[in-house]
Order: sequence, then C-alpha cells, then structure tokens
Amino acid sequence: MKRWNSLMDILQFPLIILLIAYSLNSLGSFIISPSLAKVVNVADSTLLYSVASLLQNFSTEIIMHFPLILMMRVLYRKNEGTAAALIGFFGYFLFNVVTTYFGAAHVLDYQRFSVLGIHHSATINGAPVVLYPIQTGVIGALVVGYLTHLAMRQARKRSKYGFLPYIDRDTWCTALTLIGCAILGLVFSYIWPFVIKTGTSVLQFIAYDTGNPVSLFLYGILDRVLGLLNLSPLIRNPFWFGDMGGSWLNSSNVNFYGDVNIWVAQVKEGLFTSGAGKLITPYYLLNLFALPAIITMIYTNITDAIERSKFLSLLIITILLSYSGAILLPIEWMLLLLMPTYYIFHLFMTGLLFSACHLLRIWISFNFTGDTAVASPGGIFDLFLNVRTPVVQDMLILLAIVGVVVFVIYFIVGRIFYYRLWALDGLQTGKGTRQVNAFVEAMGGIRNIRLISSSIIKVIVYVHDPMLVDFDKVRFSGAYKLVETRTGFSVYYGSSSRMIRDRVEKMAKQEESAMMVL
Repeated sequence: MKRWNSLMDILQFPLIILLIAYSLNSLGSFIISPSLAKVVNVADSTLLYSVASLLQNFSTEIIMHFPLILMMRVLYRKNEGTAAALIGFFGYFLFNVVTTYFGAAHVLDYQRFSVLGIHHSATINGAPVVLYPIQTGVIGALVVGYLTHLAMRQARKRSKYGFLPYIDRDTWCTALTLIGCAILGLVFSYIWPFVIKTGTSVLQFIAYDTGNPVSLFLYGILDRVLGLLNLSPLIRNPFWFGDMGGSWLNSSNVNFYGDVNIWVAQVKEGLFTSGAGKLITPYYLLNLFALPAIITMIYTNITDAIERSKFLSLLIITILLSYSGAILLPIEWMLLLLMPTYYIFHLFMTGLLFSACHLLRIWISFNFTGDTAVASPGGIFDLFLNVRTPVVQDMLILLAIVGVVVFVIYFIVGRIFYYRLWALDGLQTGKGTRQVNAFVEAMGGIRNIRLISSSIIKVIVYVHDPMLVDFDKVRFSGAYKLVETRTGFSVYYGSSSRMIRDRVEKMAKQEESAMMVL
C-alpha cells in the first residue's frame, strides 16, 4: 500500500495536465457545439471558431497521448533521469508502428487511433485504406514502460569489460527496449484483436436489452473502467453512434442508430418515445452532484487550518470545473490512487445511476461532435443547451431531487464510512493499530508530540524535541515520504492520514487523562 500511495506523488503532474486538457476540450466543444449554433452562430466569427477548434484539437491530442505522458513520467521518477523516459518514448513509438503494420487491419476503425502521426497505407479487399495503431490505451503504455524499466535495470548491471565494451549503458538499454517492444508489438498485433472480440461479446450481451437495469448497470461500470484505461471508444462508438445503442425510424423512414444519434434526431422532430439519452443522463448527476460531493468531502477532512485555507481556492476551482464536466476522469484517477475502496464504491454508484435514471424515466442527452475518446458529457453547458427542449424542462426537477440524494450519499459514505472505517485497515486486521503505534514511536513517543493535524495526504506533526524523531522508523511505519519544515514534520501516508491523526490525538487525550489521575 505504501508504494501504491506514492504513485499519487509521481502522477500528480500528468493528472494536472489531463485536467487542463479536458477543461480546454470542454470549452472548445461548447463553443462549436451544434446546439449552441441555434442560439449564437459562432461560425460567423472566424477568429472565435478557429480558437475553439484549436482548443479542441490541441486538448484532444494531449488526452489521446495521456498513456504516453503517464509512462514517461513514471519512468523518469522511478529511474531518476530523462534517459529512461526518452528510451521509453522510442519503445512506445516502435510498439505502435508494429501494431500498425501487423494488427491494425484486423480491427475496426474506432478500435485504432492516430498516435504520434503513425499511419500506414494499405489495400484491403481491393480498397485503399489508411491504417493507424491499435488502440491499447494505458495497458500498452504500462507494458512498454515496465519493459523499459527492466531493460534499464539490466543495463545498469552490465560491466564495461564485457562483450562490446564500447557501448554505454543507455545505448544498451535502448537496444534491449527496442527489441523487446518490437516483440511486444507483434504479440499485441495478434492477441489484442481477440481481446477486443471477447470484449465485444460482453457489449453485445448488454446491447441485447439496453432497457434492462442490469444491462445499464454493467454498461455504466464498463464505460468508466474503459475511460480510465483510455479505451472509451471501444464502448462509446458502438453504443452512442452504432446499432448497439438501438435504432429509431423517423417519419421520413430514415433509420438512426445509436443513443446519441437517436436523441438528436428526436429533438429535431419533438418526439421522445424510445428512451434515448439513457446512456448520457447519469453524467449530469456525476458532474453536477457527485463530484462536488467528493471534492467537498475531501476538503472537510483537512484538519490543519493553514492547509484548509490554502486549498480553499482549489476547492472552488475544482467544483466549477466539475460543472463543466471536465474533471470526471482526473478525479477518478485520484480516487483510484488515493482512495481505492471509495473508487470501487464510485463504480458501483455509477452503475446504479445508469439503472436508476432509466427506471425513473430521466433521459437527457447532448449533441456531440468530435472523438468519443475525449468526450466529457453531462456538464452544465450541455444542460444549458438542452434546457429549451420541452422534455428536458419536465425532467429538471426530478433530476435535481435525485442529484441532491446522490450528493448526500457520496458525502456521507466518504466522510463517515471511508475516513473512519476504510481508509486505515478496512478489514480490521490490526494493521492500522500497529501502524499508528509505529508512527508514535517514530515521533519519539506520545509525550513528544506537541500538536498534530492532517491534510489530504499527510500528517502534520509538531514535536517538543526534534532530536527524538527517528526517520528510519517513520518510513518503516508505512510513510512514503517525510518532509522536515522549520516548525515540524509532514509525514505522507495518503488518504489514511486523517485516521492516523484521529487515533494519535485520542491516544494523547488518554495519556493526558492518565497523567491527571496520577
């Protein structure tokens, strides 16, 4: 768990980049949205339209290449240098080149994507096509990164007196990585299409009856998990714009396929008979109510007054961004790294919301243009653009009522259950007690602790005698980082910091009571 918690410290920068990219994409998508064009014709302003397109395209490239950014950041921090990150970049490039030439022809268009400009012209069934790398998302980047890490470790063991002594360690590592990534690319080229095919069979099971609450429950969970892996198009394209999302025949005998396509077509004709929008509606509840609850819950668990004032502006900014629908994925990454138990609860709630919204007949979709891999539906912009639709006006009150319930559930589960029961030794094995005792001992005993508070991921301690603090014992107690300041120590334990602080404070009060009795 110590290593898992330290990942947040490593991945903080890529997640900030991801958050900024989604924010820019949300703004650009809103400006050039077909729904907004009914209110304000943005196309009349060449400059505004160009800026919006630039924001959308720039942010799309960052989001699509997030696995690469993630991999390079981990390699840089784990191997303490830029050499490993650059070698990993070349390995990732070669890996995708190989999947383009050997595997891309065996998957559908939306199951591959343009990465680093890699493409290959080919002829399939007599027709010329352009092939792009297979979309492997975070999984492919993690495999390449791990191989690069192993190659780096192997190169460090290499003696300068061995075979080919004139080749330095970085060059040797590069050679090992490129050979390994070429082999990995071949393996993925032949195995990944079968993985996609197996996943498609699961999607077909869901698509068999998308009106079934169980099917929608599974869809909601799969959508979020695939989003985390940067593989959203694998589920969104066939359901949003394909026949898995259903079909609808309009009065002109034109057939529309996909949940989003059907919604847009029905809005134009003023008819809502098929429940279109059921695959988008839960995102309004997640962005407008669940995320603010999570952010507020985490903020209220900060006990240090200085830290709380420092994070106040961040609280306001992130809540505003949650309304735009731009931070759902970055927040999910944060939950996975800091609060994995709460992340599992969030997945369960997401699936439940997909089922509940359909049962309550709350159907609000959006008019989307762009790549489904970077779509962030369910923001205040989408709701604003749909509010003129009569059916949406009828559902707003019910949406708000359900939203308040969602806010309360997310807040209470996090504030009471997670931070008081799950964050530290949720299985009650006694590990939490041992960790707290080890921390107190490392700080020089309970009597040496003058004041203790906590922030989001750290315990802030002020001691009477700093010389009594044992740094080795602090790390042995489960902390992944220790920072000494002019006034005290910041000990990083991750999300369990609040529980550790509470237990230490309770021990201090018991010690004080015992001293008063004596």
